[in-house]
Amino acid sequence: IVIDLTEVSAGTVWELQKVPAEGVGERVVFIVREDRVDNARADLDMHGYAAMADAIQVYRGDGRFLDTAKFREAMRAAIQRRLSGQPAEA
Repeated sequence: IVIDLTEVSAGTVWELQKVPAEGVGERVVFIVREDRVDNARADLDMHGYAAMADAIQVYRGDGRFLDTAKFREAMRAAIQRRLSGQPAEA
């Protein structure tokens, strides 16, 4: 599950509320455009995800990730946690 925090709308808030309700936190990877990182961290904090703020994957305005390997690893880890039943790291 990828949640983009670049523009947090009512739909994004709904997703943030559904993640714990559905028990899918281990499958979430948060992404944000590089000019909105501070806002994304504040949004995560406001919705109870402050511990995950350092794990946000950042992309450029052209859509390319600042650290493609880190993004791929975050996706691989989320899939692996889902398959093994391990909780997400804080």
